[in-house]
Amino acid sequence: MIKKYSPYRILNPCEGNVVPLLPNQDFILYLSGSETEIDYCSDFFELKSREIMDGRVSYHFSQKYDLSSWSFFSKIFLGEVLACYSNRIGSLCVYLNNSENIMTLINPNNSSIKVNTDSIIEIVVYDNNNINWKSSFVSASFGKIYEQFGYKKLYPNTESLSIHRSSLLNFTGPEHHFWFRCSVSDFPNGSHYVGKIILSGEQEIRMVNVNISSKKKTKMFVSQNRNIALKINFGMLKKDIYFEKRVDSDLDDDCDAYIMNMNFED
Repeated sequence: MIKKYSPYRILNPCEGNVVPLLPNQDFILYLSGSETEIDYCSDFFELKSREIMDGRVSYHFSQKYDLSSWSFFSKIFLGEVLACYSNRIGSLCVYLNNSENIMTLINPNNSSIKVNTDSIIEIVVYDNNNINWKSSFVSASFGKIYEQFGYKKLYPNTESLSIHRSSLLNFTGPEHHFWFRCSVSDFPNGSHYVGKIILSGEQEIRMVNVNISSKKKTKMFVSQNRNIALKINFGMLKKDIYFEKRVDSDLDDDCDAYIMNMNFED
């Protein structure tokens, strides 16, 4: 039986708001005023309903697939929503939440993500032909920011370490996994657009716009009950969120073990 959570709710977002979802969790976007407009880009969620009530417009989104097994290993980027309301523009970066500092994107289409300076970015591209993909980074500031440090081609039903999305997205060819990390540590405090990661195949290009947040992290306090976490998000109290206890470890050490198990090739 698939576990269902209460929808995540967002009111009048600013630019670049993040929406951390749990597997199969819906989210509802509330915009003030009756004259509103949205646009969204995602292969993983869809708009289910639009309602007007008490001077607000609500947009209810649902996930298309159960990605529970994938979200166990990393954060999964699901897509973006652009909202126009009350002479303002806001945007949402939607992903499946995870305690690991790894963000995974599947077949990104000029997507924009927000990560920390110590985050690992994993990009997975599919094709139904055994073609070669190449990567590059186009910097917007600070010089060359990101470097590729891992690549592996995985074939459906032949790699025990891979959890394939082929059955969901109707791909029959191999998965191309690329791993990137930030090579600069002395960013000024704040959020910065640092550039674009580009993956190019023989007939198509996949791009990811990278925004880095170098703000100091604050500690989150949770209740002693490990099955209940109380969080304050956008002024609303969220409760009854189930999470697993994970062993704390250094990011680099944790990622090195993850990488070594994948047996990367040049």
